[in-house]
Amino acid sequence: MQEIKEWLAGEEKDFVTGLQLFQKYSRNRALILYLVRKQNMDKLVYELEKLSCSSSLKPVIQVKNTRSFVDRVINKKTSLSSDDHDAKEDLSKKISKVNREDLPVDLQQVYDSIADAYKTQRVVHEKMKLAETDEARADIRSELIGLDDLIADGWDQIDAFLAGKTTDTEPPQDVVKQVNSARTYISREIKNFNPEKLDKLLERINLLIEQKASVSEKTREKLIELNVITPESNLLVK
Repeated sequence: MQEIKEWLAGEEKDFVTGLQLFQKYSRNRALILYLVRKQNMDKLVYELEKLSCSSSLKPVIQVKNTRSFVDRVINKKTSLSSDDHDAKEDLSKKISKVNREDLPVDLQQVYDSIADAYKTQRVVHEKMKLAETDEARADIRSELIGLDDLIADGWDQIDAFLAGKTTDTEPPQDVVKQVNSARTYISREIKNFNPEKLDKLLERINLLIEQKASVSEKTREKLIELNVITPESNLLVK
């Protein structure tokens, strides 16, 4: 109980630390998952304040799946820190080590898409620094996830080529564009989900499934949360 009170008394409250405390003492699995997904600081503070008033508060053993899910999201949130931003800057230097002219025409276009995505990431990270609310940060985080998907998919194609794998089985460039466009559409739509656009969203998801293209784990989890897909969906995750 004392550690909760100390966290509540802090002037600068760290969401991850507070979430770990709530997970340690709460038996409410649904609420834990809600806080993990929404990352709502006000709600977390309110729930911890209630726990701090309990006279018989003891650590509880969480369900295994709940613990692993919380840990995964905590890791994803941590990955958006300023330190990781520097790591992403270092990773973007990888593109300078690849000779664009050594790539086939279709992969040159993929290379250009990666370069543009890195530039956009830098702008979005600056937006993240200026965001003042959890809601604003959540929207920006969704945008970063879409860019990460695009970059990862592009490097998979280029790395496969550079490793000497045949490109005969790689999808045509128009399909690559459709897949990247579908990922971008999905990331944008799940930020402000509109049930009236569900059919269009499902079209993009089905395209990814047909092409055996993957999305980030957080994107898939958000789609499940919105009841757009089920946990048994064939939508692949990186």
